[in-house]
Amino acid sequence: MSPQKDDEELSEEYLDKQIPRNKKAMKIKLKNVLIESVTRKIIGDLTPDGYSFYHVPRQLGNGGGVGILIKNGLHVKESTERTRDFTSFEFIDLLIESASSWETRLLVIYRPPSCNCPMFLDDFGRLMEQYIADSPHLLVAGDFNYRIDVAGDKASSDFCNLLGSLNLKQHVDKSTHSAGHTLDLLITRDEPLALNISVCDPALSDHFVVHCDVSIAKPSFERKEIKFRKLKTIDIEIFCDELANSSLLLHPPDDIHQLVALYNDALVSTLNKHAPIKRRVITIRPAAPWYTEEIKTEKRKRRRLERKWRVTRSVSDRENFVRQCHAVNNMLSSSRLNYYSRLVTENQCDLRKLFSTFSKLLHQHQLRNQVSAT
Repeated sequence: MSPQKDDEELSEEYLDKQIPRNKKAMKIKLKNVLIESVTRKIIGDLTPDGYSFYHVPRQLGNGGGVGILIKNGLHVKESTERTRDFTSFEFIDLLIESASSWETRLLVIYRPPSCNCPMFLDDFGRLMEQYIADSPHLLVAGDFNYRIDVAGDKASSDFCNLLGSLNLKQHVDKSTHSAGHTLDLLITRDEPLALNISVCDPALSDHFVVHCDVSIAKPSFERKEIKFRKLKTIDIEIFCDELANSSLLLHPPDDIHQLVALYNDALVSTLNKHAPIKRRVITIRPAAPWYTEEIKTEKRKRRRLERKWRVTRSVSDRENFVRQCHAVNNMLSSSRLNYYSRLVTENQCDLRKLFSTFSKLLHQHQLRNQVSAT
């Protein structure tokens, strides 16, 4: 995933003004750093709480790349030993492990429509040979740009013959594109790995969404132990009396180091007596403080319009659904913007809360834990 072209042109214009032309290498380096920073911010905005985004960006050109959005809690390993010197397609692969020792190898592939077909068949065949021998459960998904639904299409026929020779099976049998063709595929061994396959149009692009169920145990929410004190239960009068009668105030030492040590001991021991440290295991759940009841109501309306359109398949019902999608998206963006603007305004004199807000906006914690495939 890369930033839009406008961002790149803006970066170029800015760097041209700031850096002398005889320092071209410095300009290119700073431009790449700027683009990478913008890209990470975009990925952070698109990644929901409780999920991680694994991706391989396109090395040349604008946009592109392949990625997989995975819920935190699943044990995921990225492959680093596989051959990646394929020029006819882009791909990413992950090994997903479940508690039952069931390992599933997941590959996402994108084949450009302009790609040379014989070259792709050769590259794809070599890639599959790397996985078939050592991956007990294999799921390949992606946009292959083959019109599988056209019986007389030679390129599609050659591709299906290759799958057959590798003992692989393609499962999608419905149109996955607005032009009426089956371009997006799900491929497995001849086993019941991908179940309940369905295709739906979420009105997001010219490609549709392919759904399937995979036998992987759903991960539970992340849990962690926290420490806390019940400070509100402290009787301030008794607390102050005990401090007044402590050796810190009755017999303070003259040595500064001894005084500091006694100060810490007296305060900590008194605090532990009145509000001892407690421990508790909590469940970390995704939070969206800007999510309002109004947004919730509009999302219900969107779902109603979607169900109606899927029944009638009329143009007017689809337009109503798409219009409501845009309305909900605008409400979410506006509510999130207002929430963080209010936080910044309210905490402009509190640097700690202000920097914490900026950290959330820039997804610093999320990006530190995020793994980008190379």
